[in-house]
Amino acid sequence: MTTKRSHMQHRKENRWCSTIIVAIFLGTSSAKALDFDGSALYQICSDHNPNSAANVACNYYVRGIIEGMLMGTLTERNAKGTYCPPDGLSQIQGRLIVEKYMRDNPLALSQQPAGIILDALLASFPCKRSN
Repeated sequence: MTTKRSHMQHRKENRWCSTIIVAIFLGTSSAKALDFDGSALYQICSDHNPNSAANVACNYYVRGIIEGMLMGTLTERNAKGTYCPPDGLSQIQGRLIVEKYMRDNPLALSQQPAGIILDALLASFPCKRSN
């Protein structure tokens, strides 16, 4: 029963988050949507209120990039050996890494958010080179 309840809660949370993200994008004009850069990412990721739309949007944006990078790593078997995340890298850990990277690299805030997240994760989890 607990598993079913957890699954139902998870589905409800995903539906709620999807609704919020769609509302955020529909609520902005197309010009404003194109202005979503590192500064905007920093702004939404600076909101730590667990009930805010910005907090949810940041969490899921970072999660999407983490999962995309993981899929790329698994698919390519990391042929170039550039990204080696630890097993079980969580969304919260990824978000904290991204927030720190943005604080430490304010000039990066003019870049596209996905690029900032990629740079933060690549810098945090480079593969060890064998001699």
